[in-house]
Amino acid sequence: MHCAKGAVTEDQKKQIRTDLGKMPVVEKVTYESQDEAYKHYKEQFGNSPLAGSLTPDQMQESYRIKLKDPQKYQVIASAFNGRDGVQSVQDQKGILDNLFQLLNLMNRGALGVMAMMLIVALLLIVNTVRVSAFSRRRETGIMRLVGASGFYIQAPFIAEAAVAGLIGGGLACVALVVGRYFTIDHGMELSHKLTLINFVGWDAVLTKLPLILATSVLMPSLAAFFALRKYLKV
Repeated sequence: MHCAKGAVTEDQKKQIRTDLGKMPVVEKVTYESQDEAYKHYKEQFGNSPLAGSLTPDQMQESYRIKLKDPQKYQVIASAFNGRDGVQSVQDQKGILDNLFQLLNLMNRGALGVMAMMLIVALLLIVNTVRVSAFSRRRETGIMRLVGASGFYIQAPFIAEAAVAGLIGGGLACVALVVGRYFTIDHGMELSHKLTLINFVGWDAVLTKLPLILATSVLMPSLAAFFALRKYLKV
């Protein structure tokens, strides 16, 4: 928020800060002085011809607010627009709406690709298990004739699918960790260059690894189990 209607007083700034802190939709409030605003402007627009003519006293003080839910921006706008000591309430999300729309479109596209790859993976698993069962039909037929149970016959195929899935899941976990390290932490140092983007942290990566491993074991095992119910009949 920027000060207007003359220079904002200290009492007005304190009251605005207090009122912001009391609002349940506000997660964090950061004060930006004129000097800090000038520094940030120089960092972002240092090559602009206008930058050389500006001085810190021409910049405006502001409170930068992080909301718990960015969709509730209007709560802040209605509470502080037109208030003494406040020139305007700016929603930075509105400035980046086009970017967010693009990111949402890319997110939907990624989900679509994920669903397609999941279907393809299931078809490959089922087909591989069928080929394996067909190539060993003589052995499984003998086991059935001597009284072996259905699960006893299926168990080696299910275990084989589970081990193959576990190996694939392990490789996926390694690729995820290595990719996170070299693209964000080490190689390009993206987290320092693009501060506006909240990159995936190590906590989110590490908590997903057990899920990847569990899925890589369960999905092939279940696919093999249902596929073998038909193809291991004698």
